[in-house]
Amino acid sequence: MKTLSAVMVQNVVSFRKRGISYKKIARLLKLSSSSVHKYAKTIQLSKKKKQMLKQNGIKNQQAFVSRLEKRILTPCLNADFANLLGHLFFDGSVFCGSNSKFCLSFTNASKKAIDSFLEKINSCFGLGSQKIYKTNGKNVDFFEAQIYSKKAYFFYEADFRNF
Repeated sequence: MKTLSAVMVQNVVSFRKRGISYKKIARLLKLSSSSVHKYAKTIQLSKKKKQMLKQNGIKNQQAFVSRLEKRILTPCLNADFANLLGHLFFDGSVFCGSNSKFCLSFTNASKKAIDSFLEKINSCFGLGSQKIYKTNGKNVDFFEAQIYSKKAYFFYEADFRNF
């Protein structure tokens, strides 16, 4: 963290008094967020300015989620999706764990089948590389792929669980 000139400190204080967030001030003045916080943390904001910061934070969160959801595809019923459903119905599972993570899981002794499953997940939902776990079984080794996606979980649960 660097020491700021008096003019720069005055700019930080002025922006903060107007109810601008630490991050935005840092971006505008080309400073680190921690430097801005150091010089602006003692400034008391009015209820109106606090409410404005809160509303901007909520708006930014919603925009982030919206951008993220656009990157996750909604699948259409095609051969890849039908194949993916077959994997999940017969050798897979769909569950919400105790840690509130939404998981699609597939287990098979064939690494090729696991790779095929992950390709279908990517093609249907746009979910990229996933980790594959290998377990040494008593007679045969097996592989497991777990994909964490709330949207894919709810799509599966809502549309296909009642078959």
